[in-house]
Amino acid sequence: MMKSLLFSLAFTLVCAQILDDDYGETGFIPIPTKEGVKSELFYWLFGPRNKNDSAPIIFWLEGGPGCSSLLCAFAENGPYRFKGKDLVLNDETWSRKSYLLYIDQPLGTGYSNCSDISLIPEDQKGVSKHLMIFLEEFFKKYEKLRGKDFYVTGHSYGGHYVPYFTYDLLQRQKDNKTRLPLELKGVAIGNGFFKGSTQSLAYAKFNRDNELYDNRTFSYIASSIVYHLVDIFAKFGALRQAFFFFELGRKISNGHQSRFNIYNYRLKNSYNRTLLVEYTKNKTARDLMKVGDREWISCSPQVMRRMVDKDFYADMTFYLQEVINSTLKVVLYSGVLDWICCTEGVMMYLEEISWKGKEKFFASEWEDFTVDGELAGQSITVDKFTFYKVYDAGHMITIEKPKVGTYIIDGLTGQR
Repeated sequence: MMKSLLFSLAFTLVCAQILDDDYGETGFIPIPTKEGVKSELFYWLFGPRNKNDSAPIIFWLEGGPGCSSLLCAFAENGPYRFKGKDLVLNDETWSRKSYLLYIDQPLGTGYSNCSDISLIPEDQKGVSKHLMIFLEEFFKKYEKLRGKDFYVTGHSYGGHYVPYFTYDLLQRQKDNKTRLPLELKGVAIGNGFFKGSTQSLAYAKFNRDNELYDNRTFSYIASSIVYHLVDIFAKFGALRQAFFFFELGRKISNGHQSRFNIYNYRLKNSYNRTLLVEYTKNKTARDLMKVGDREWISCSPQVMRRMVDKDFYADMTFYLQEVINSTLKVVLYSGVLDWICCTEGVMMYLEEISWKGKEKFFASEWEDFTVDGELAGQSITVDKFTFYKVYDAGHMITIEKPKVGTYIIDGLTGQR
């Protein structure tokens, strides 16, 4: 009991010391949905540590669907890290030279709430509509941030969020009467989930090549068939059935008792979020975040259930093509140890879609790139499009290779 009390006291003091900072601010933006329904999106804004008034804004859309942005703020590219049981500043945060804006979205995610579950978006059209409302109100509140360079970023299910929302934003910015007060410059997507049916076709070969099957011959054949069924059902619009076969294929690949971490196949265990959960229950931290007595959940099953039928296996090809073919800088990055959105699957997808630099891209040789004098991976750049393969990293590159994450984002924002 005494040990637990001392830990709680120390945790409270550390939270107060670290979080009571002049560059972090939280808040809620109301989202009109239906009369009598309370719907709000939670955000956390961090200013640039270098105090540069002309710094750009990086807008981060966490994946899931339905996973909270706090997962990234406290473990990946955000300003904080748990070191042991201490909360410390992250030297490789993306807020070193930029404003960093996190948002718990869609409604029902993290601290964002919606008192009517049926009004949680079920597709990207609904998600994008709410994000537009959010930014409209955000820039009314933060007038000093109006007119800044703006980058839309995310990972995993960000392969849905980022292309769709960026396309909508591009269309809106063409109209001087309705354009938002920002200068849209580029996007970055890490280990993106763009078209699950195509990307799933890479799993069987990936498992075989990396010796991940128990019974290699049977499992390879069985999972190959199952993943082709995913592709077939998705093409006919039967997205729930596609999701069912995806889950079946995952069990064949990884066993009912998981043999490896689907976010990094060399790991057996999941990433430990115990300290983050404890943090969200801490009164001092909650007061500093101004979330009151709201309950926090890392990934919302309600949001997932809402989006499975219409969105999970929806195809983002049209939107990604339009974004790549625009004047924006586009960066895709992929940790080669990731299973769930493996590099091979992303490459298969890029071969399938149409974009103006495609021929040149696939005719180009991969070039090594180094970070701090060490080989970090390989990349190809064609015009304003760059793809990075990151060595010794899985799904969450900024956890395993934070300096590489810094290298990538600084390249996108022109601050390398």
